[in-house]
Amino acid sequence: MGENKKMRRPPIPNPVQRELWIKSGGRCEFRGCNKYLYKDGVTQQPRNLAHIAHIVSWTPAGPRGNENSEKLATDISNLMLTCSEHNNLIDDANYVDKYPIELLQRFKREHEERIFRVTGMGQDYGVRIVKMWSKIQDQVPQISDQGIYDAIQPYYPLEDTLNIDLSQVEYISSAMETIRKIVDLHLLSNQKQEKYCLFLMSKIPYSCY
Repeated sequence: MGENKKMRRPPIPNPVQRELWIKSGGRCEFRGCNKYLYKDGVTQQPRNLAHIAHIVSWTPAGPRGNENSEKLATDISNLMLTCSEHNNLIDDANYVDKYPIELLQRFKREHEERIFRVTGMGQDYGVRIVKMWSKIQDQVPQISDQGIYDAIQPYYPLEDTLNIDLSQVEYISSAMETIRKIVDLHLLSNQKQEKYCLFLMSKIPYSCY
């Protein structure tokens, strides 16, 4: 009596994997996620956190599997780069009906088209970020890097954000002097033709320099 052999998922060829990583930008293709998949969120060390998910399962008995499963097993049009959370979600038997083939194909298409457009932007879309903050009613307001990225799209931030910290300055005259020195040193003397984007989280008089 022959032994039953467990089916194994066909290996994804390296060229196909590379193409998928490039087209996805190394980010989860599940709509609304966009998690970067090559860095540990805690240690910030390089680490491959990606899963290659099938839209149509590689086996007819799997999630969304059909008569084309074997043919599509290693076809890049049928593959999505995902984080572990969304890889498990789209294949969960309780949610398969919520994520049909057409919807996942749309997720993939939208994500890869966006990555293509964003990575095609030239240097004209780069802006230098200037952040200034001070105490306001004994609180120091701040904005996250993600908040800045979201606010300036479709532009992108250049390296070396200019920070003007006035949280320890008590008098307007002192604040103005601090601002003047920083602006003269870092902005007026800058010979580069750069665009600037200002995030002013400070008392109103400080913003009138």
